[in-house]
This record gives sequence, structure tokens and C-alpha cells, in this order.
Amino acid sequence: MPALPPPVFTTFDKFIGLFCKAGDWFFTLVMVIAIVMIVVAAFFFLTGGGNPENIKKAKSILVWAIVGIIIGILPNAILAIISSFLGAGSVNPC
Repeated sequence: MPALPPPVFTTFDKFIGLFCKAGDWFFTLVMVIAIVMIVVAAFFFLTGGGNPENIKKAKSILVWAIVGIIIGILPNAILAIISSFLGAGSVNPC
């Protein structure tokens, strides 16, 4: 009978650490996309020339970029809440 592989997570801290790394990658990716979208929105604002269609599109892009930033912040906040409920003792487990 083959031996079982060793456990990947031996402590709760290592388990939370994996989610911290994933949250950091997610945050970085979302922030890069949000910055690009803010630049695109600024381009539409500047080149709109008073065209209400372009101004409306720029406002929509800007709103969704801000929503993306908020979503990018959520993983770390959720980790902090979960770890405080589970007794990790730290407000920021990462």
C-alpha cells in the first residue's frame, strides 16, 4: 500500500498564509486593471468634446473602476474578519 503524502498545511497560520498570498495577487491584478480603466476613463473625458455619449461612457468606466478597487480590497478584509472569529488573534493575519 503506498504511503500518503504529507499534509500541505500543518498549522492554521500556513493555511491563512496561502489565502494571504492569493489575496495579494488578486489585489495586485485588480489594482492594475483599475488603474488602466481610470486612464481610459480620463481619455474619454478629455476627448469627449462635449459629446454626452462619451462623457456618459467615461463616468460608467470610472464607476466600475472604483467598484473594482473596492472588490480588490475585500479579500484582505474578509481574511481579517475570519481570522478574528477563529481566534488567530491578529486584526491583519497577513
